[in-house]
This record gives sequence, structure tokens and C-alpha cells, in this order.
Amino acid sequence: MFVESKIIILQTSKEKKNDAWQGIATEINCNTIEVKKKISSLLASFRRERQKESTTKTSGSGAGEQYYSTWFAFKSLDFLRDKFTPKSTLNTEEIQERDVTVNINADNENAKISKPLSSHKSQIHAVTSLSFLYFAPPIRFM
Repeated sequence: MFVESKIIILQTSKEKKNDAWQGIATEINCNTIEVKKKISSLLASFRRERQKESTTKTSGSGAGEQYYSTWFAFKSLDFLRDKFTPKSTLNTEEIQERDVTVNINADNENAKISKPLSSHKSQIHAVTSLSFLYFAPPIRFM
């Protein structure tokens, strides 16, 4: 049942995923929470073993020192090799610092001044997303 449902549980449709989880749970006489925990554990072990293999390939190890996984489910889960590839990283040395122009007077939009962010902590709320800073007025809850 897992082999038939392996692609479905990796998709985004909640209804299809829930049906697949329920089908797997029924097949192995468990509830869906237990099945999800077991699958999560298997996937974590697969990623760990895959990482061990790739680390020995890139470390310059000799042929005799190459790590080959002997974990029982490694070959069965090999179809996931491309699914769990690490995301690319940002090189922070290449990101240049930018001057931050902060609007310190909300009533007068023409009055802008360039100052360090730390001097206006009480006046703005900064939200970071990757290397960009977006500024918004502080959120006040009543």
C-alpha cells in the first residue's frame, strides 16, 4: 500500500494526502498519527544515511573509505533521493549593506531621514525576509 501511496503523500492536495494516510494506516492496522510518525522517522533516517554517503564522496576519501549505507530501508526509499535535496544558500559576503531610509514622521511623508535602525526602534517594526528589510508601523493591539 505504501508503494502505491508514496507519491500521493508527497503532493499538496489535503484530501488526497489524508486518503493515502488513512489507506496506509488501514493496511498496517495503525491509526494515521502512528503512521505519520513512522514515516517521518523513516524519512529522517533516510536523509541521515544519504548525507553520510554524500559527505564521504565530497571529503576526498579513498575508494576504501567510501560510506555505503547498510540501513534496511535505504534502497527502498532511493526514489526520494531527488525529493530531499538541500536548498541553495545565500553568500552573505556578496550582499552589500544598504542605507535604510526611515520615515520618522507618519503624518508628513516628505520628512525622511537616513539613520541607523537602532535609533528608531520604538517608531518602526522591522520584518526581515532573506536579505531585504521591510518597514511598517508598529502593530498595536487593543
